[in-house]
Amino acid sequence: WYPAPEGTTGEDTYDVRALIPDTVRNLLTANIPATFTVDASRDAAVADGRFPLVLFSHGFSGFRQQSSFLTAHLASWGFVVAAPDHWQRDLFHVLDRVLGNAGDTPPDPVEDLRETRTLMAAQDTTEGSRFAGHVDTDTVVAVGHSAGGGTVLGYADDDGVAGYVSMASGLLRSMASTPTTSIAPPEL
Repeated sequence: WYPAPEGTTGEDTYDVRALIPDTVRNLLTANIPATFTVDASRDAAVADGRFPLVLFSHGFSGFRQQSSFLTAHLASWGFVVAAPDHWQRDLFHVLDRVLGNAGDTPPDPVEDLRETRTLMAAQDTTEGSRFAGHVDTDTVVAVGHSAGGGTVLGYADDDGVAGYVSMASGLLRSMASTPTTSIAPPEL
């Protein structure tokens, strides 16, 4: 999600059923809507300017789009928002494990945020990228919900993190690869 030029309009819709394993999807015989729509324009141009980066971390059984109401709103206020799927706890993999599919050892969710920041930094400096010259990855805010709130607590001590919002995390510092005893940036 990112600021688009003034006057850009549109809606984007996603269907949660596309985010679950086929085995589970095939059990859902009712045609009950599982779509969510947010004010956004997919593939719009990026507004002129350089914008701070917000990293969003979803909770257990979540997915990166789950809080589009929030991420789209942050973009409307001048932030570039990037959200990885934490496959160690995303909806698809949690349901897949319930079905008995263990899979590989998942990466550390804090590392997911670091890699997302690295990806956005590369996009900022890649000629021809939609984000070239638009993303300030030196000043980052991390936002997370539930298990994602715990993840941002683990990420908060990284260099360049200006602040964080840990929503409903219950102070899950165990979600971090290296739990901290103090967090330097201000909690928002």
